[in-house]
Amino acid sequence: MARSRNIITKKDCIKAHSFDKNGKIMATIYDSGFTCISSVISQLNQKGGGWLHPIYEVSIYNIDRDWSARYNKNGKLR
Repeated sequence: MARSRNIITKKDCIKAHSFDKNGKIMATIYDSGFTCISSVISQLNQKGGGWLHPIYEVSIYNIDRDWSARYNKNGKLR
């Protein structure tokens, strides 16, 4: 079974959460205008991450294309 690519375009509405290594939510965004997974992770890192509490996992839900996925802090699928 082949995996489909998770594509983000500027007009897609994205809802994303970042988690620490204990599974607690650090930051949440609900926005459009993102063009790639790394830009979503970067925005979450600016909002809630840092050297004291680094992001461990990111959950991204594309509302317009109806897909969701979990990524590590480097943007690799989990």
